[in-house]
Order: sequence, then structure tokens, then C-alpha cells
Amino acid sequence: MPEKRLEKIAKAYFESDQVVEHYFRESQRIGLWKSEDRIIQDSFLKNESLMDLGCGTGRIAFAMEELGYKRLYAVDYSVGMIEAAQLVARSLGSKVKLLAADARALPFENGCFDGIIFGFNGLFMIPNLADRKQALDEIFRVLKPGGRFICTGHDRNLGNQRVHWTLERSRWKENQADHAEKYEFGDVVAETELGSMYIHSTTETEALDLLNSAGFVNVQSWLRRELGNEGPEVRQFSDECRFWKAIKTSSSQIKGPT
Repeated sequence: MPEKRLEKIAKAYFESDQVVEHYFRESQRIGLWKSEDRIIQDSFLKNESLMDLGCGTGRIAFAMEELGYKRLYAVDYSVGMIEAAQLVARSLGSKVKLLAADARALPFENGCFDGIIFGFNGLFMIPNLADRKQALDEIFRVLKPGGRFICTGHDRNLGNQRVHWTLERSRWKENQADHAEKYEFGDVVAETELGSMYIHSTTETEALDLLNSAGFVNVQSWLRRELGNEGPEVRQFSDECRFWKAIKTSSSQIKGPT
């Protein structure tokens, strides 16, 4: 599929050796968040087929394996991230199945998974609304009926984000044509010490509409602090964010991953 401008920025960031090393180091240092631990153990059974999508270097997947989850896939579109995760897997003797693949075109049959988690804002690091919708369509397709999907994202109605996006809304009204040519409202291209990073800051309502439009039902959301009192390492690594949990209820062919 042809790459767009923001997609090139996102891809270059996550394929950078510096970024891969950063994720590798931080995933070893931080491990599973308390909020992630709670929502994962509340949502998934240990014998279910599960996918850690946008797995990076395997922070969530390897922690889930340590908790006793046995049928785990970890998928990321960055080959560098998967190669780093393979190093971790070998050192742990892990049985997590690691795979480089695009969330918009998952290489699995319909109804493969009981649950999928797209952690650490991963869904909203996919540029362009149409592409996020395509990823959700794929997630919906490979989930079994009754399958659960969990994702996280920044909420632009929270704290300092609200101030920034209120001002940004005014700027958009003044320069709508110029902004709309390059971005969707909520898009951020941040210049970091590791390079240019793309992320879309969403809202609770926007994410709800997005999940409902993909066919998910019973959508619930929580702020991270409502799920767990994170330590300073997690708070330094990631700002406050929101978790969403949704369920697939349509009937489709069920076939577990091999």
C-alpha cells in the first residue's frame, strides 16, 4: 500500500536503531504497568489465544507469559522491534510467537483470537483516520465472537492537553485550509531527541465512535490512574492516558492460531 507523508514519519521513527534501543531498554526497566496488569487479568483467561499488537520489543507479551498466559502472539510492523524482541525471547526461553506484520493487513484467518491488546497508544500512532479504521477492521476480523479488544491513547480533554488543544482549535479556525491539508485535528508530530514522532491525541467520544463504527459493542473506558497507582518510572515514561475495552459480537468463523 502506498505510503503517505505522516506514515513515512511514523515508520522512520519506529525503524530507527535509536528508538528500538530506547524501547528495548525501557521495556526491560519498566515491565508491565499496574493498570495493564489489572485490565489484562480482568479481561483474559490464561488458556485463551491472545495477541499483543504493536508489541515493540515485547514488554507486554513477555510479562503476560510470566503471568501464565500460554497462547501468545506478539506482532509489530517494525522489523527492528521484532528482532530486538527475538533477542529477549531467546534469553528468556520464551514461547511467545513473534511476527513482523502491519496492523492494517494481519496475516491471520477470521476468528483466530480470543483477545487483542494494542498497548501504549499504539492504535493512535497509526497516521490517518482511514488507516486506523482499517486496522480496527482487521482486529475485528481476526477476533472470535465475544473476543475482547483493549487499547490505550492520550485524551486531549485531560489536564495540560486540554489547554493545548483549546488553543489549537482556535488556530485551526484561523488557518483551516492550511492545517487540513497536512493533518487531522489531534495529530502531533513531536520533535524528540530520538527523531520526529507521530501520535494522534484522541478523546473519549472520538474513540468510542471509532470502535463502534468498526462493529465493537459494550465499549468501556478508564483513565490509567483509575486502574492502577503507577510508580514514577511509568509516569515518567508515559503521560496519563485512557484505556478502552470493547467486545466483538458478530458471528464469524472460529479458527485458533497454530
